[in-house]
Amino acid sequence: MIKLSFSSLNQLHEASHQWLNRQYGIQVPDYHFFKEGKIAHNVIQKHVSGEEKCDDLKHIKDEFPIVERRDFDPACKITMFVKPNGEEVEFFSKKEDKLITIATNDPIRDEYEITGYVDGRTEDWKKLMEAKSSGTPWSLGRFQKSQQRKIYHLATGCEEQILITCTRDLELWKDKKPKIFSLKPTPQDATEAALWIAQGIQILEAGDFTGGLDENGKCTGCLYGNNCYYL
Repeated sequence: MIKLSFSSLNQLHEASHQWLNRQYGIQVPDYHFFKEGKIAHNVIQKHVSGEEKCDDLKHIKDEFPIVERRDFDPACKITMFVKPNGEEVEFFSKKEDKLITIATNDPIRDEYEITGYVDGRTEDWKKLMEAKSSGTPWSLGRFQKSQQRKIYHLATGCEEQILITCTRDLELWKDKKPKIFSLKPTPQDATEAALWIAQGIQILEAGDFTGGLDENGKCTGCLYGNNCYYL
């Protein structure tokens, strides 16, 4: 069984040559915004879990007793299994309960384990929290379109998803308060997530790793930056 994370699937969709960078063992640069984002997320997660309240987040009343305490925290891990069945693709939970079946024009060959990590959740997984920090906070529309959000709904069957979005610079929070959005996921979200996963698997199985490369096989810009093998 082949293991795929949300991030690896996302790289296949955005610029599939990144998959080869990953296989070569090339590291993503230690961008400064990664560290800044972790700091912002930590403040948010401590606030919503009740561990340490933040005055700049006092307008956020939602509570999540379980949050990521470290990278790849098993308490926040989601897992699905994807299996081929003729022209269809079947999705199962880690308990082997069937989640959804979709039809594809190009069937997949192998079985896959799909993983991801939520930023926060309730004990029963009915309500999930996602934190997004960036130079420009996310809009509700961007959150609605997020495949990550849809995948987490497919995997957990959650009934509500909360987005807390902010700038990475905590000093700006006093004047530019982090925003909070709430969405009720739909069956259409689950279907779109399943199709997106299947399409990523099809890219992998087809061996098409030219995404994000120009006509000369050179990288046009990807997450690996100056470390990219195809520069």
